[in-house]
Amino acid sequence: MKWKKAYYGLPKQGWVIEMVTYDVSVNVVFLGGAAFKTRPPLGDTGRSRYIKVKSIEEVESADMRRWIKQAAGGPGWS
Repeated sequence: MKWKKAYYGLPKQGWVIEMVTYDVSVNVVFLGGAAFKTRPPLGDTGRSRYIKVKSIEEVESADMRRWIKQAAGGPGWS
């Protein structure tokens, strides 16, 4: 991972998720998260919203699955 960041995207949507690593957590940034039905809890400016993940249980949560699904269905960042 270069600069502690990884981007994930889809050909027609552009980049939809950014992951930023830290020593004790990973921020999963949904680049179009402000438009989600249920928004990730962090972030309050622009189009992105994020969640700070500290455990495998958080990665496997129902909320995370919903957010990833919504990210794949909406416009990303090009």
